[in-house]
Amino acid sequence: MADTTTPFVSVKFDAIGRAHRFLLPEAAFDPPLRPGEDVVVSTGDRRAYGTVTPEIPQLDAARQPSETSRSRVVRRASKQDVLQRLKQRAREREAYRVGSMKIKERSLAKNWSRSSSSSTGNDSSSLSPPRAESTFAI
Repeated sequence: MADTTTPFVSVKFDAIGRAHRFLLPEAAFDPPLRPGEDVVVSTGDRRAYGTVTPEIPQLDAARQPSETSRSRVVRRASKQDVLQRLKQRAREREAYRVGSMKIKERSLAKNWSRSSSSSTGNDSSSLSPPRAESTFAI
């Protein structure tokens, strides 16, 4: 019986987090993708930057995405993609630093939430403090 499985790779968007499965395009990568390589993936109408993670062969059959899945690897990450991601991480660190400083200045409880933004055309997430709710005494 011939192997009819569609090739796929697991990709993580953060160092800590769940690995997501993405189908490989019909044209194979030359050389093949290896764990640790950076890739650009498409999740329908969005593109995101991630890192290929090692596969667990015993779980491949159970976790293989369907052939009609819109989650696909677009290409290897270019130098421009890597530079853009490094700049985004630097902005996130700076926002975290400023937020922490403001919290300390105002002696507030630290309660961070993760928010996502796709305004730049790529998936990006950042940590931000919760909105302050004003209460007015009448």
